[in-house]
Amino acid sequence: MIDNRYLAEIGKQALGIHSIQFNFFLVGQAIGLASATSALIFWKRKEVEAKQGFILLQHLILSGLASAAVAILVFPFTGKLVHYFEISDVFYSTGKLYLRLGLLSMILQAMYAAINAVLIASDQRFKSTLLIGLILTIKIIVGYFAVHTLAPHDPSSAMIVIACGTIFSVGVSLLLGIRFIVNRVDGWKRFEFRSLSKVWTSEVATGAIRSLAPIAFSFQIARVYASPGFFVTCQLALHLAYLLVLPQLAGTQIAVRDASAELSEGRQMWSHSSWFPPFLYTSLLPTQILLWFGVFFAVPLFSFFYKYNVPLDHRSFLPLYFLGCSMGQIGNLFVILLRASRRNFIATRNSLFTELFLQLGLTQLLLLFGWATPTTIGLTVCCYCFAYLFLNARSVLKVRLESSSENLSIARQAG
Repeated sequence: MIDNRYLAEIGKQALGIHSIQFNFFLVGQAIGLASATSALIFWKRKEVEAKQGFILLQHLILSGLASAAVAILVFPFTGKLVHYFEISDVFYSTGKLYLRLGLLSMILQAMYAAINAVLIASDQRFKSTLLIGLILTIKIIVGYFAVHTLAPHDPSSAMIVIACGTIFSVGVSLLLGIRFIVNRVDGWKRFEFRSLSKVWTSEVATGAIRSLAPIAFSFQIARVYASPGFFVTCQLALHLAYLLVLPQLAGTQIAVRDASAELSEGRQMWSHSSWFPPFLYTSLLPTQILLWFGVFFAVPLFSFFYKYNVPLDHRSFLPLYFLGCSMGQIGNLFVILLRASRRNFIATRNSLFTELFLQLGLTQLLLLFGWATPTTIGLTVCCYCFAYLFLNARSVLKVRLESSSENLSIARQAG
């Protein structure tokens, strides 16, 4: 969001290029969170005592390799992306370089997301906050310098400096985070990869869906029947949604860790749960309040955060989008339980159906029939988010019934 604010001051072309690069952010975030979630699932389980260090190393390497593979695949097509989203030829070279720097930032970001989650899991929240503050401080200083010193004379150089500032800030925080964790982990005994491969691959698959669906969606959005800039409006809405759901993003990591530990001890999903009450009051409810604030006040929020005047025909999309996000975050509550019970593949299946088939499929039908407008796109988002909520809630109920049946069978045999 800091980048959006500064790039909006440079101009609409700069903001458009950054909106394209945000797709790389989504990939890095998805891979990093997938590895982080996998690490947190195992972090406090009984079977991994004295193995935390090796688990951390495995997930850090996996994050780096997976994101680097994506960067290598995308690198040759950065120029075509600039053309597809109709960036001016004047900014072609700058846009291509900016996107390529974004790929490097994506790799560092994926690894940092895993480190940040483990900092939280190892009760080093203050240090995690310090590192995030460091990233923001560096980005504010670099962005201010670029906009007020370089941009009036050379907008292209200002953009590249902002991109390099991101790489530097995340890279420094990554190194510091590793240093903070190394001396706090509970042992470095070897942990077999096959023991975590099923969980990690399921999380990466979910992450791939979570990142590829918005990227494909952005390609579709670029062809919606609306006034120019609807793609930028959608990307800015996505950026703002990340801010509004921060309470739940932060609480989810702790909830996954603690719920997984409780279930490994034989507790039921909800009975005598110690993780759910604090998650409800500090994460889920604040997120819902913020998202509903977005439903009613999206246009003023865009003006405040981005200095962006939302075109009139785009405004019908925003309340529907944030309403869909509200339903989606409730759906993520049930995903915590699926992950904690190591039913990650069920969460992956539900994401695959709703995000790839339902969201993208409905949007493509709207485009084919000429019905794709900001309003219908917003309704599509609501539809797929409700389906995501319904399927995850249904899956948790099914898992709980299966667990109850197994416990009853064991009790009868013991009797």
